[in-house]
Amino acid sequence: MATNKELLEAAAFHRRRLVAALLSGSPYDEPPRLLRAVAAGVLLALVAVAVALVAGYLGSPP
Repeated sequence: MATNKELLEAAAFHRRRLVAALLSGSPYDEPPRLLRAVAAGVLLALVAVAVALVAGYLGSPP
């Protein structure tokens, strides 16, 4: 059975590995696709506004 110290070291190693993977970027050296990111953000914003409007409509008294 692993000790608390070993579990803590394993968690720290996993966190460092995850941060390194996220910061390293794409392994294929592709430039980031800005238009796709902007389109996804706009789409998510529109969905959030639509949900808020529907929730406000359904929550208002008749």
